[in-house]
Amino acid sequence: MLSFEGAIPMLRILDERLATEFSVDVLGFTWDWENPLEPSSPLYAQVSRGDLRTT
Repeated sequence: MLSFEGAIPMLRILDERLATEFSVDVLGFTWDWENPLEPSSPLYAQVSRGDLRTT
């Protein structure tokens, strides 16, 4: 049987403001870090809530 343990999904974000509002204000996650490589490049960030993490 296939199982996953400790998987951290990566989600594409098209609107940083809306993604932050939804994940932090609605779902209760904490914005842990972000790493914009360049102003025109995609934003990489991690949010967490308890044992849950997403990048």
